[in-house]
Amino acid sequence: MDPARADILAARHRLQDAGWIPRDAEAFRHLPPPPAAVWLGEASEAASPHCDAHPLSGAGWTLHPLGQTPQGRVDARWLDAADPAQRKELFAGLPLPTYPDGAAAPGDSPQHDAAPFAWVHRALCRRGLRLRIGGEDAAGRGATETVWIQLRHQPRSAVEAPMLVIDVQAGVHCVLVETHHRHHREGVACEQPVVQNLHAHIRLGAGATLQHLRSVQPGAADRVAHHLQLQLGPDARYEQGLIATGSRYHLQRQVVELAGDRAEARSAGLLLAAGADLEQQVRMLHTGERTRSHIEALALASGAARAVVNAHTRIAPGAVDAEVRQRLTG
Repeated sequence: MDPARADILAARHRLQDAGWIPRDAEAFRHLPPPPAAVWLGEASEAASPHCDAHPLSGAGWTLHPLGQTPQGRVDARWLDAADPAQRKELFAGLPLPTYPDGAAAPGDSPQHDAAPFAWVHRALCRRGLRLRIGGEDAAGRGATETVWIQLRHQPRSAVEAPMLVIDVQAGVHCVLVETHHRHHREGVACEQPVVQNLHAHIRLGAGATLQHLRSVQPGAADRVAHHLQLQLGPDARYEQGLIATGSRYHLQRQVVELAGDRAEARSAGLLLAAGADLEQQVRMLHTGERTRSHIEALALASGAARAVVNAHTRIAPGAVDAEVRQRLTG
């Protein structure tokens, strides 16, 4: 058996042993997610596999320049997770999903309460994109290097688990516009409802800055879960602006670890739910000294919509002089 197939089977086995997110899980009690069978494509209502889009149609991850600004260096690798060597490269350096204290079942820890989503993703992931932003000597140039990127994603199949890994090198300033618009252009991807469990890992080196604008507009019948894991080095700064609309099920979740001293993270979300479901979860983990975080969200709902904003900030022992602010409005 090749290593890629073995890793996929191991993920399914771990999910089977640990079970899916319980309905009384604190983080998901307001808007419980669909069962694991839906995300694995095993539900009776799963879409036809004939919905798959050809890679040359523009589906999947596509990278575009932003404006006429001179570009810094961007190294991009589109990887096939079914190929053992490429799968190893795609997941290199990323932590395995774990439950609190090594337990076999999910708990209410903000770091691990969505671990079943991660195991489903590892079992189903077939394609991913890795971006290295900034040149080898970016640390020497410091803030003089600015990189502007537009990243678009269109579904490639009716049930999918896309992957994105971004490493922003030390001292680099990056502006990233990321869009997920189901009807961005005609003829791309699936016209029937999509189930999408997307995971992104973003790491900022010392002194790096990432301004990240995300716009997510799924189809009305889509079920979507986007999970962002971020780690900030010393003096790094991350700013996210999210605009999201509702669907049959829509979760936007980000876990930000301010690991380096003086790291700073800001999250601003605008949630628009008209007769649909939409949830944003933000987890800030302060582990470095003199770190700062700011969470702000506005949810506007109408009709039979269910909108949830769920924010949690943890200051670890030893994370002295942390500054925290949250403002949630509906």
